[in-house]
Amino acid sequence: MAKMFLMDQIHFNVLVPADLPRADQAAIQRTLRRKRFLVGFNKAVRQVLQRHSALRLVRFSIDR
Repeated sequence: MAKMFLMDQIHFNVLVPADLPRADQAAIQRTLRRKRFLVGFNKAVRQVLQRHSALRLVRFSIDR
């Protein structure tokens, strides 16, 4: 029997203006792919989960 099961999914969408110059689009995309961003995002999610005692035992993963 599985020790954990998927209870919920939360999708994180990044929307930019359609007329944003390509250079700005590329800069945003580079930032979103950087390890530093992903580590910070992961840390932020963990901090939010820790603020709620009911979520103490929750495990999460961030997939791309």
